[in-house]
Amino acid sequence: MTRAIMGCVVAGLLTAATAGALSITARAQSQPPSAAGADKSLEGLLKEARIDYTHNQEVYRITIEINGEATVIFARERPLYKDQATGQEVKLVLLWSNVAKLPEGFKPPLAMLQRMAQINDDLLIGNVSLGTDSGIRFNSSFWLPTADKQILVHYLLVTHYSRLNLRKELLPYIKE
Repeated sequence: MTRAIMGCVVAGLLTAATAGALSITARAQSQPPSAAGADKSLEGLLKEARIDYTHNQEVYRITIEINGEATVIFARERPLYKDQATGQEVKLVLLWSNVAKLPEGFKPPLAMLQRMAQINDDLLIGNVSLGTDSGIRFNSSFWLPTADKQILVHYLLVTHYSRLNLRKELLPYIKE
């Protein structure tokens, strides 16, 4: 994402937080801290932050709505390896959101692919991808062992605002 887009994401986060439009942050801050040493899970963080979700097998579906703009975010835990010292699996939480569906038979123009590469170079968090079956997606991840409910909320907000800004950047290429 260009610095201008990332600036819009940061400005959106600050505006939402200061204007009170961000109800999930306020709810997350009102919960007591979790017990020390407890195994962390994505579902546990979602419950602790009082974020509504649906769950089907390994995938969680979370809808974030801010100022009338809704984003569906998908999330799942992904084990990376087993820590030899503790014997516990070290996991990431993967987040993704669909930015745009591609028309059947769509061939992305070179300018669009170049713009996506430039955005990926500038992104501070996450990446934008292009799949023939999934369309354009924003993807991100964070370490589950060190996460808390506030980290989860921040990543959900970054995903929401990144999706909105990527739509502005990339939809014109699809409509050409």
